[in-house]
Amino acid sequence: MKEKTIGYIRQFILFVISMFIAIGILALPVTQNIINAIASIQYFGIFISGVLFTYSTTTLPALAIFIRASNTLNPYLLIPIGAFGAMLGDIFIFKYVKKLTGKEIKLGTLWLKNKHWVKQFNTVVPIFSMIILASPLPDELAVGVFNISKYDLKKFALLAFVSKCFGIAFIFWTVNLI
Repeated sequence: MKEKTIGYIRQFILFVISMFIAIGILALPVTQNIINAIASIQYFGIFISGVLFTYSTTTLPALAIFIRASNTLNPYLLIPIGAFGAMLGDIFIFKYVKKLTGKEIKLGTLWLKNKHWVKQFNTVVPIFSMIILASPLPDELAVGVFNISKYDLKKFALLAFVSKCFGIAFIFWTVNLI
């Protein structure tokens, strides 16, 4: 087997193991108490869970808070408040990645300039990244793609807010169906 394929398999196995660990941590009474405490502060708790929804390691607790709050709070207020918190978290990642990986982004941009499919790449970037941002997948990937394509922070913030609104609305819609 190729080394690259083995690396992908190893990453997938680590991802699955980390999900089981995260689910186990969510089942702990201490974690349940923290989730209940954040959910009990209602709309501010939704804002906090929106920020948590952005980062890969805290997505599951944020989902648990959203699910708990969906039974008691107004979804028309929950969705934009949670999306605003998530947008602020995405902006932090955007600025951090831009500052941390300036050389890598310049290299990626130079590499893209030499390719014939750059126009198609820049057309697909918002769609691809909005799907990632709307889903519970880690936002770091989408933010990195936005940084490589040199998106303006204001455009990125707007796209992040809109996609998080759709993602959180989908979560509430799914929870209410069940």
